[in-house]
Amino acid sequence: MGEITPDDIMDAIKKSASRKSPGPDGIPKEFYFRAYGIIHRELHLILNEALEGGFPRNFVDGVIVLVGKRGSTGAVSCFRPISLLNTDFKLLLRVIKPRLDSIIRKWGIISTAQKCSNKPCNIFQAVLSVKERVVDLRNQRKYGLVRLLRTVGERSSSRILVNGNLSPSLPIRRSVRQGDPLSMHFFVLYLNPLITRLEIICCDQDDLINAYADDVSVVTTFLSKLEEVKAAIEAFGRTAGAKLNVEKNYGTTHRTHHTNSLPNTCTVAAGKRLRLLGILFTDNIREAMGHNWENAVQHSGIHLIRLHRVRNLNLAQKVVLLNTFLLPKLWFIASVCSARSMDIDLISRTVRSFLWDGSGGFRIPLTQLALPRRRGGLNLHIPAITATALLVNRLRQMMIERLSDPKVALESPSTDWRWIWKNVSSFKLSSHQRSMLYLLVHNKVSHGLLLDRMNRASSTCSFCSREETLEHRFALCSRVAGAWSILMQAIEAVVPNHNLNFPSLLLPILSHISIRKRIPILRLFANYIIYIVGNNNAVIDEEILKCSL
Repeated sequence: MGEITPDDIMDAIKKSASRKSPGPDGIPKEFYFRAYGIIHRELHLILNEALEGGFPRNFVDGVIVLVGKRGSTGAVSCFRPISLLNTDFKLLLRVIKPRLDSIIRKWGIISTAQKCSNKPCNIFQAVLSVKERVVDLRNQRKYGLVRLLRTVGERSSSRILVNGNLSPSLPIRRSVRQGDPLSMHFFVLYLNPLITRLEIICCDQDDLINAYADDVSVVTTFLSKLEEVKAAIEAFGRTAGAKLNVEKNYGTTHRTHHTNSLPNTCTVAAGKRLRLLGILFTDNIREAMGHNWENAVQHSGIHLIRLHRVRNLNLAQKVVLLNTFLLPKLWFIASVCSARSMDIDLISRTVRSFLWDGSGGFRIPLTQLALPRRRGGLNLHIPAITATALLVNRLRQMMIERLSDPKVALESPSTDWRWIWKNVSSFKLSSHQRSMLYLLVHNKVSHGLLLDRMNRASSTCSFCSREETLEHRFALCSRVAGAWSILMQAIEAVVPNHNLNFPSLLLPILSHISIRKRIPILRLFANYIIYIVGNNNAVIDEEILKCSL
């Protein structure tokens, strides 16, 4: 795990939410942002020392406060606890978060059934043992990410704020703290053994295990499997200390089965309707779509629009309110369920009424308001277009997800391709540079081995009679030896003691190098390749090369 760089810290500060309550030290994010030019050296030293495990207990201390849920009635169940953590501690966790992400993706640690904090994994990634994963983590640095996270967990504590008074410090021994940037990563890693076990149980073609954090859905064609699911959950609870919330378990059956056929031992509330992640499911797809839209239109759409009708807003303000707050509540439904024409008509009438209430009958068509400003509109997201576009976009995403990854990625599944694709597609590079780096990654820049596979030429280098690989053509051949030395000197000026070679530039992960220095390195390498390709079989003019770089 590499040292935290100033760029890492500034990036973490920018990604932190503004106007949030600070932790026990009372220092908000805004202070770090505005004073960074003054405190950056000290903050850099503090966070790197913390990365080695050298931090006091109060560095990870937190304050628990209760925040009322939307529409709170004052009952205890209407409040949720939030942990207020020190901003410098959260900056450390925000720096660690992408590094933990890359390790999770590299080893495919989290099951693909878990959709939270788990971007799509390549099915061809190597399945390695837990021992190998832990060894890999610990070998990345003497102290190690695993040991650091364990230390953070062991030293974590919180105090409860009640009526302005703080309780004594309480050590955190269970669960995760809401407000911790890594809390969701910790939880999905914790839950992963259960998800993996459920996937083994429900492995038939028509079975499905889907999880988003702690919301786990089980779809199966065999009721008997619910017994096994329950047994797996209970076994996980005995080992991990988790307990199934029976009151929040719901189940439904297809119309070919009666709800009484659900096993009593599964302790589920049987019903014809089931709500998962905000979407209502029934045993009839058409009926489910209708219920979802009726609920969304009446409660999320029309009700909210009518509440805001009493506000004294001009036309531009109303459009902004519709686009950013009122209508987006409908778009989640639209991306999952196709909207009925009657629902679209009802929403459109309500939007017109909201926009033109009190206008004296003077109106502009919604289709004109939907145009971009450069064409005389106000960029209004009208229901008829947006609902269809979202569903089409969702279908497009599903089709893209079915496409296999590039051949080079499938051949090297342990490589962190996310960094490579990010670097070679950076818009800080010119289109010519991006194109050349992209072709290089795919081994599609002309060289002897490639031409030999295509039966177009010999694989032997015409200059030195050795086998011409990509590395030989651009780095090892005596024809380019002087030019390669010039490139290495130029890179050395950007990153002293870099130890970069042709393979590390061919597949440019470069995650240990800051973005401020990474882009100049990529420019130098791309310009070098462009020059060598443009002077194929010609004598390399080193002075012209220096100018080209």
